[in-house]
Amino acid sequence: MARKKLRTIGKRVVRELERKLPEEILKQYETEFSNYKKVLTQERNSKEKIWLT
Repeated sequence: MARKKLRTIGKRVVRELERKLPEEILKQYETEFSNYKKVLTQERNSKEKIWLT
C-alpha cells in the first residue's frame, strides 16, 4: 500500500514540475524526466527495468 502511495506522489511531482518549469530548463533535464517517468510507470513483471540503488 505504501509503495502505491509513493508512486502516486512521485507522478504528481513530476507532472507538476513539467507544467511549472520553463521550457529551456525542461530541455536540459529531458533524460532525467524520462527516467523518472519510466521508473514510476514500470510494473513488477516489466522488462528492461531501471534499478535504483
